[in-house]
Amino acid sequence: MVAIVDARQAPDGELVAQARARGIRVIEGAAVLEAKGSTRVSGARVATIDPAAFTVTGPAETLACDTIASSGGYSPVIHLASHTGARPTWSDDVLGFVPSLVKGVHAAGSARGIHDLTEGLADGMAKACEALSALGKSADVIALPQVDAIREGAACALYQVPHEKPTLRAPKQFVDLQNDVTAAAIELATREGFESIEHVKRYTAMGFGTDQASSAISTVWPSLPAAWASRSPRWAPRYSGPTTRRSPSAPSPAAIAATSSTPSVTPPCTSGTWKTAPSSRTWASGSAPGIFHKRSTASRRPCMMP
Repeated sequence: MVAIVDARQAPDGELVAQARARGIRVIEGAAVLEAKGSTRVSGARVATIDPAAFTVTGPAETLACDTIASSGGYSPVIHLASHTGARPTWSDDVLGFVPSLVKGVHAAGSARGIHDLTEGLADGMAKACEALSALGKSADVIALPQVDAIREGAACALYQVPHEKPTLRAPKQFVDLQNDVTAAAIELATREGFESIEHVKRYTAMGFGTDQASSAISTVWPSLPAAWASRSPRWAPRYSGPTTRRSPSAPSPAAIAATSSTPSVTPPCTSGTWKTAPSSRTWASGSAPGIFHKRSTASRRPCMMP
């Protein structure tokens, strides 16, 4: 390992101490500004930064390496809870969104921002008792397992890594990996006057993939660029909020709509408009998931309308 680049000033977690004990270089208060290389990684350009001011504060250094691994900390997976219709709420303690729950829904542990293992187990027990109580049942008290706690330092609120160049001219910073949406695209959307995060989503196609942005790499997805958040408080993630997640929370083959009781199932039209086209592809009864059977007769075919 060449080095660990930590955006925090004076990190003091146990894992940091272990890395130093093994002779691994820890660069504090810095970030990887860009990756070097063409067909493969050949280096990482690193410099000290000021996350609050969104600026690069020191000269850049290029480290020779063939792999760059990144970590943005913990973030609750709120997709499934969002399907209940409740909007997630921002937590300054978690530095992320936590689910807002409706009656009859209980979230525990990391799902609501409790990442410590000991506290998570206790919270899971408490929420299980609450759920049973709501059903009119009682729960037996059991002894929770003893676990080894790892001391971790405080997290750093870093939503976008600054660069010497403006975001629109800096190297690409991907926010949504599946749709190749960058921080520059989001900033351009805000410059065009799109204020609602739902409008930004439609301008950039952010979160429209089959994974519903599960592959997004921002610590808080989706947040507007830190440059905009620093210019106006309303652009901070706590105000912009995440976009609405649609079912399913995980990608599923569309052919699961075919059942033995349905002679022919046509994919649902996404725009409410249908066109008739010969030799369109529909699902036939008994077909295997993901397999399409071509029909010779004319049938309805879904189409995307602008």
